[in-house]
Amino acid sequence: MTTQAIEREVKLDVPDAWTLPDLAGVGGSAEVADAGVHHLVAVYYDTADHRLLAGRATLRRRTGGTDPGWHLKLPAGGPDGTDRLEVRHDHKRPPRSVPADLVALARSRTRGAGLAPVVELATVRHAHHLRAPDGSVLVEVVLDEVAARVPGEPAKAWREVEVELAGGDVDVLDAVVDALLASGATRAAGPSKLGRALGRPRASRAPVENPPSTAGLVLAYLRAQVDALVDNDTRVRLDTADGVHDMRVATRRLRSTLATHRRRFDPDLVAHLRAELKHLGTVLGEARDAEVLGARLLGDLAALAELTDAGTARWVGEHVDAGTARWVGEHVDAAWSRARAALLAELDSDRYLALLDALEALVAGPALPGRPAEAPEPRGARGSVRHDLRRVRRAMREARAARGTADAAVALHRVRKAAKRARYAAEAVAPRVGARAERFALRMETVQDLLGAHQDDVVLRARLRELAGVGEAHSAFLLGALHERAESSDEVAYLAARRALRGAARHWPS
Repeated sequence: MTTQAIEREVKLDVPDAWTLPDLAGVGGSAEVADAGVHHLVAVYYDTADHRLLAGRATLRRRTGGTDPGWHLKLPAGGPDGTDRLEVRHDHKRPPRSVPADLVALARSRTRGAGLAPVVELATVRHAHHLRAPDGSVLVEVVLDEVAARVPGEPAKAWREVEVELAGGDVDVLDAVVDALLASGATRAAGPSKLGRALGRPRASRAPVENPPSTAGLVLAYLRAQVDALVDNDTRVRLDTADGVHDMRVATRRLRSTLATHRRRFDPDLVAHLRAELKHLGTVLGEARDAEVLGARLLGDLAALAELTDAGTARWVGEHVDAGTARWVGEHVDAAWSRARAALLAELDSDRYLALLDALEALVAGPALPGRPAEAPEPRGARGSVRHDLRRVRRAMREARAARGTADAAVALHRVRKAAKRARYAAEAVAPRVGARAERFALRMETVQDLLGAHQDDVVLRARLRELAGVGEAHSAFLLGALHERAESSDEVAYLAARRALRGAARHWPS
């Protein structure tokens, strides 16, 4: 059986003579219950060069305890970035080979390299539960006595405490951690037993200089987006909410940042990476459109079915019969299935893995790759944003010229894309420029959202016309009603975007 869970825990190191203090009453708990002693054996798997560990992930086969099986742990964000997504294959006698679906979930980190045992950990776990007055478990506190065996190295042993949130809130977790720190525990050097066993307690990358130059800011931003791309690969495969959207955003941010700061890179490298990111973004876009338009169609369909007022509304309700609704739903499901299958095939392709390798090479070092001597001088932090703001203004002038024509929607879409690029440029330099860049990015996001809603209507109308071409006669009225609900004014969208852009210009005059 496969399960998923978000895990929020804190690891602490403790000296040999340390004992667990009395935690009754801490964080509003009523009692501390002894949850027994468990003997665990975990074999950790990784590539020969430890790509999972470098990618902030671990994969283990555990026996003993309350959750034997295969466990893949991955970053899941959270308030302080320490939440973990744990995907489990629970089994009393876990199979020796890595389950195929876990191999796929780890592929964005392993890049297809083989997985093999790297560490065996034997743990004696003393578990305690902090219970609320109603008996529910708020927090689990475990004291682990760990013995690690790494092939070809001396054995290692240590003690550590894990504090994991159960049914309580983060304030309870913090209160327990504070009490343990006061008793002599210390913050762990890293989040993983595997890292400690291998002598790499915290996955690290070459640091950006402090204070950061513009090049340093760009590198840090690119690194964050590469990490987001890899992390959301897993979310897409698990079909979690917004996984496709967030992966597509990371792809766009990478492509946009490479364009804005192209003078800092070899032009052939920029052209290659942007072309590959565009290809990936297109596949992601088709899946995202299927998600959004499918949800929109079904929502509009449900709204029409509920209309019972007099006149047209009554006729709309009468024409939304179960057969027609089912026909639309089947087309929505089929479009999503096709788009998802194409996306998963892309994520399993050599082309995609090669792109990840190239992006990782770009951000792995302490600085951006040297630009060619003949390249123009790069723009500074403020200049890069100012340049992209001018692009937005040019696009708005083109949209103004296209008002009232068949090209108006296309021109507004170009404004939206230019606003996104300006927003990402401001986000990249915000750590140096400060609140001014943050306000500007928010204004550009407003322009982007306003025109995004308009573009959704444009795409939905086109999809409805496609459906009308293959639908039965009895569906024509319904599709027409849905098309009418998707009608939006190019002029209204233009005026709203113009107002938002004027506000943004005050924060970043050119």
